[in-house]
Amino acid sequence: MAVAPRVSIGLPVFNGERFIEAAIRSVLESTFHDWELIISDNASSDRTEAIARSFAEADPRIRYERNATNIGALPNFNRLIDRSRGEYFKWLAYDDLCGPDLLARCVEVLDEDPTTVLCNGRFREIDGHGDWIRDQLYTIDMTSSQPHRRLGELMRTDAGHPILYGLIRTEVLRRTHLLAPYHGSDRALLAELALFGRIREIPEILWSSREHPERSLYVRTSVAGWEQPGHHLPTHIAIALNMIRIIGSAPLSRGDRIRSGIVLAASVVRRSAQLLPALGAEIRDVVRGGAARPPAG
Repeated sequence: MAVAPRVSIGLPVFNGERFIEAAIRSVLESTFHDWELIISDNASSDRTEAIARSFAEADPRIRYERNATNIGALPNFNRLIDRSRGEYFKWLAYDDLCGPDLLARCVEVLDEDPTTVLCNGRFREIDGHGDWIRDQLYTIDMTSSQPHRRLGELMRTDAGHPILYGLIRTEVLRRTHLLAPYHGSDRALLAELALFGRIREIPEILWSSREHPERSLYVRTSVAGWEQPGHHLPTHIAIALNMIRIIGSAPLSRGDRIRSGIVLAASVVRRSAQLLPALGAEIRDVVRGGAARPPAG
């Protein structure tokens, strides 16, 4: 049996011919070489398969896997964790770029500090042509030794989700509830990881997040796959129930569990003026049966 790599990179994609080649090349240009790249193609109908297969044939570290049918974006993201063999796992969006030093720097941090479960560098935003838009504007400190303080830092802001595209301890990630069947579950997963351990951000710009009209940030709220069949709860109720489940199942002491619950409740109260109108609109949508959504990946 082949020796497992230190890092597994999971690249979920559906009809990503425009950007996937640049994403794969960014991994190949990494200064850290002990990795595997697993491409999970969600039954693309464009040139994605041809592009990905050409790289897999040229480099044994790259595996191309194609779903026979489109299984939805959420299962396509989560299946990559089961397919990975590395000590550390990273999602790579098909339209993002992995900087040459990102893997090496993050591996160094995780190797040196076993209390850190996730490490990423800061990012720059680029456009569809690869031109610079802006550097990351915010900082979130989730390095406290106290789980409820890490959770509180995250709950105070809507920012921070891109850090989830850093390197994560695979064994910790497999103990979480992964991405859940509703829009915004990436935030819940990040919160769950924060309860497991520290999350560190290297202060240098080490990767690029691509801003363009077709990115999942804009299409996933109107496309099937992020909300699974049979999932009819309003999004904000689903988020609250999942957060309660996360706090209840995380490896916390009784005191930390109580303090984390208080942080969650305080966050709901603080944002009630924003949450109540949104919840009302979601309930009305559920009562009406919701909008029909086309298939996606």
